[in-house]
Amino acid sequence: MPSAADPVRLVAAAGALALALAACTTTPLPLPNRQRVHPAGRVLGILAGARTGLVEYVFASHRQQDIALSDHPAGAFFWGKPPSEFVVLTSAAGQSRVFAVTVGGQTRPMSPPVTAPVRVAGHPVGDRLLLAGCEGSEPIVIVSLPPADLSTPPSPSAAAPKEVARGCPAALSPDGQSVAFSPDLVSVWRISSNGGDRPEEVVRLAGRKQLLSLGMQSPRILPSAGMSWSSSGLAVAMEGGGRFALVVVEPSGQVRVIPLGTARPTALAWDPGATLLAFTEHDRTGDALQTFDPVKHRLQLATLALGKELRGLVWSPRGDAMVTLVGLNHWLVVTPGGARVRSIIVTPGAVPVDWTL
Repeated sequence: MPSAADPVRLVAAAGALALALAACTTTPLPLPNRQRVHPAGRVLGILAGARTGLVEYVFASHRQQDIALSDHPAGAFFWGKPPSEFVVLTSAAGQSRVFAVTVGGQTRPMSPPVTAPVRVAGHPVGDRLLLAGCEGSEPIVIVSLPPADLSTPPSPSAAAPKEVARGCPAALSPDGQSVAFSPDLVSVWRISSNGGDRPEEVVRLAGRKQLLSLGMQSPRILPSAGMSWSSSGLAVAMEGGGRFALVVVEPSGQVRVIPLGTARPTALAWDPGATLLAFTEHDRTGDALQTFDPVKHRLQLATLALGKELRGLVWSPRGDAMVTLVGLNHWLVVTPGGARVRSIIVTPGAVPVDWTL
């Protein structure tokens, strides 16, 4: 028979667990040497606050550099070599345009303007960059980037941006030959990135038994979380009846549902090796970063940010770490297994968008 002291022990145990979880967000976890991660390269971020521009952080020197821009970036990534090594999409006055940006902040257009407020939808594949917006039924556009040597100006006859579909979210296939998109937030379709072909339906998510069994009535795709496509599958986030899930359409066509309860997914990205799907999520206690292993069918908590927001989700080029903005001005670098690698103080509102060696 339970004693009167049992409730006290339960409360103490719960308190200890809460303290342990909180400690994971502020102190490194001890790891065997073979699992230690030494981050290398550079991380690029977008200033999302009152200031407009880019932030670059170099791991080797611990150096941070702010690059001011007159227009607010709607996407950025590493592409060329110094002194012109960033590519930025900016949106202003209902138009969007791709620019090369030098470390000094000088800009040079790389494409004709797109007459829609689109955003970068993932990193380029080859020389193809996908742009999409979710302010209604916006066009989904393919831009052909010039060679990575940005010192050579694009030719006047550079290919104009090509609209391939309408809807959102969208993602390029791993080989860059196809575009996945949702025209209605209840289904996912596929079309050639060259345009011209008729789209083919990949999956219809409305009314699926797996989602209905989770209490997700009238499920809809969450466009703000984006879409991520790798050789392991095409991932999207879903909402229905106040409950949430991730859906992965595997190459075989099998649909896998990852239930998340009342935690809303806010961003998702496959690692470079396509072995883990990472995602950030939000609930009333704060945000969390988790990974999903499609082979072992296992979720792993990477970090828990109690009472704080996580923004941005970028994998290291080696797939051994991730970086996200915690709160206002901390980039947190963690391993998929939950070890904290580094905490970096950055310009407030700097959301990480790319990582290169």
